[in-house]
Amino acid sequence: MNPPRYDGTIHPDEWIKQIRVFCYFKQITNEQEIVKFCKSMIHSTININNDSEEINTFNSLSDALRSHITFKILKDTCKRKLQVLRFIPEIHGGDTAKFISYFNTKCFDAEINDLEEQKKLLFHCFSDDFFRKEFNKQIHNIKSREALLKLFNDIVSEYSRLIKYGNFVTIKHVTTGKYLTTDEKKYLTGSRGQIVFGSDTLPEANAIWKINYPFGYQGDENEEQVVLYGDTISLQNKLGKMLWAYPNYKSPTSGHVEVSCYSMNQYNNWIIKPNTYPSRTFIEEERYLKSEDNIIIENEIIILNSL
Repeated sequence: MNPPRYDGTIHPDEWIKQIRVFCYFKQITNEQEIVKFCKSMIHSTININNDSEEINTFNSLSDALRSHITFKILKDTCKRKLQVLRFIPEIHGGDTAKFISYFNTKCFDAEINDLEEQKKLLFHCFSDDFFRKEFNKQIHNIKSREALLKLFNDIVSEYSRLIKYGNFVTIKHVTTGKYLTTDEKKYLTGSRGQIVFGSDTLPEANAIWKINYPFGYQGDENEEQVVLYGDTISLQNKLGKMLWAYPNYKSPTSGHVEVSCYSMNQYNNWIIKPNTYPSRTFIEEERYLKSEDNIIIENEIIILNSL
């Protein structure tokens, strides 16, 4: 364990703390001896000698280092780093724990202790609309730093549940518990497309669906967007075909509208709605589609209840 030198790139109090730990490890406990050792570990370009006041206590050493221009430079540098800091969630290769550790360290080094300023800095770390809206909606009730960090973590956890275009999902029927499934078997009548049915087995490739933009979409399909309630989507099975329903064809087993997997056309478009009870209303908090949501998937001719 080597003692760190002070070169103006660390908060004076944190540096003194590290030196004290080193000295205690070496069984040096006298304050004046530790301060003397600290002064010998300060870079020669940082002159803190003061003829009017002797530096022989931890407090006087801290005050001397704080009054040097290098500490103001450190604080201003850390503040600028916080102003340009951007949060990257784990799904994009980020690390929330490391981000919070970095944020806390820079706030400490910049001596940003005001909670309102910390709120503003965290808010501007977000580039995603979901983060900004959820953070802004709940931030007014936050009264402590711990509550602020908890809110941040809660929003990150909610973000991980968001469904985006291009995601693969399984669709489970609420009542029966069966998974929406297809396979290579085809109807012998009607569309003659791949049959779609409910399967009791755990989801495999034929029960995995990709959420795509709808038929006729004119935007950039490579752009990652969050799926919202009310959006029109298409569902592509991992085997390749699209979930399809056509009013003129009936299932030979149930007599209901035939649901099959077919090529892309207007009958592949499905609307996402919340599966709400009559006593509830579709509120703002439900606008983002999340994993494990209880939803309705419908088009102009058929409704599928799912989880």
